[in-house]
Amino acid sequence: MIDTDPLLLKSILEGYHSDPFCAKLMKSPDSITGLAERDGLLYIGDHLVVPRVGTLREDLFRLAHDSLGHFGFDKSYAAL
Repeated sequence: MIDTDPLLLKSILEGYHSDPFCAKLMKSPDSITGLAERDGLLYIGDHLVVPRVGTLREDLFRLAHDSLGHFGFDKSYAAL
């Protein structure tokens, strides 16, 4: 079971409207093959679309890095 931080989830959902790239995706869902919306979240294939807002991307990377035991950049990025 995976628990989700409600504030993190809220940041992602709100970010979809303020990130210009994500806003375009939402307006033209047929623009990218494999784009899907599940539970309000955008995915391209199996990959979650993370909006470029504030420090959200860096926060997610830091969480992955810390939870994996402080692996280097490449392993942390691959895990994400």
